[in-house]
Parts: sequence; C-alpha cells; structure tokens
Amino acid sequence: MPPSAAALRHAAAQKEAAAKKQTVKVQDVGVRQRGLKYLEGKYESKMHPGSALKDRTTEYPTFDLSQLTQGKVLGTGGFGTVKEVTGIQVGGGGGGGVKPFVN
Repeated sequence: MPPSAAALRHAAAQKEAAAKKQTVKVQDVGVRQRGLKYLEGKYESKMHPGSALKDRTTEYPTFDLSQLTQGKVLGTGGFGTVKEVTGIQVGGGGGGGVKPFVN
C-alpha cells in the first residue's frame, strides 16, 4: 500500500525543516567566525595600542567550578552572582586535596 498524501506531505515538511536547520548551522558558524575575527582585531587595535606589554591573559591558570570551594556571596548583579573562593582542589585526585586560600 503506497503512503498517504498526508504522510508524504509530512515527510516533505520534515525534510525541508532539516535542510533549513542545516543551513542555519552553517550560517551561524560563519557569523561566529566573523564575530571572533572582528573582536580579535578590535581587541588588538583598541585595548593595547602601542603597548610594550604583551597580552598574557591566556597564560593565567583556569579552574572548573567543581575544583573550587565556594564561600559567602560577595555580590549580585545583572550578569550574575560573585562568590568568595575559599579553596581550590589541585592535582588529579592523587592526594592533592583542597588547598585553602591564605591571605
């Protein structure tokens, strides 16, 4: 028994929606790449014009939230909540433990 007209329309609509979704993903990648290139140029040209200091922000250590021991809330705002960090778990779990901050 051949598929009904409704089933054929549904299949065609799904195929069309999938094609549109794929097109949007490709466009999004292009937009993201152009945006990153724009920001890179803007950052280099506006943030440190003529500076003798090199941007070393990529050399700073980074931590996952799961590695941090959080303390009290220091403040809240439109972009989020800032909490005190009271310790950082370092190492790969091989006895490194949590290292407390000492001021």
